[in-house]
Amino acid sequence: MTDLVRTSCACLIHREKRTGDPEVDDVVRQVLSRCWTIVGNEPQAWFCTVGQWHNFTSPEFVICGLPRREGRDALRGAVIAMEYDLPKLGEVDTELTSLRIKTVRVHESWSGSPLLRTARAFYCGRLPEYRQLIWAEAAEGFPGDEGFDEELVERQPNLAIPRPDHPECAWTALP
Repeated sequence: MTDLVRTSCACLIHREKRTGDPEVDDVVRQVLSRCWTIVGNEPQAWFCTVGQWHNFTSPEFVICGLPRREGRDALRGAVIAMEYDLPKLGEVDTELTSLRIKTVRVHESWSGSPLLRTARAFYCGRLPEYRQLIWAEAAEGFPGDEGFDEELVERQPNLAIPRPDHPECAWTALP
């Protein structure tokens, strides 16, 4: 998934294919008309971009644990910031949203997760680099930080941690 030397796109648009899956075919239509889109699952509170790699050879983004509006706003901010080579990996950003956000590279072991199912279908099983926007839990900081309350890991995973090594939570249990 995180193949930094890859420069070609093998998505459904380049292959001129349709899947028969209405959700995936709708994403193809949206990317064709708007260059990129946001997909996700509102009840489980995760969202990701699709089309950034196809149109701009830019990393895609994913965010977990926020309500629809906040999650989508953070993703839009990250896409806009890419024009300025922001957000930087590992740095804390306070400009994208009212939240403190840290950007991490998603570990390739998450590529089979339901979080990226639609993106995986769009990119014909060959995901480009995905970056997660991790938001700080107020005074608790970020998942993985020293002193972070591990009970809060249910709110959002840290997708930089390999899936088998990640603390058990609702995110690792997704079918």
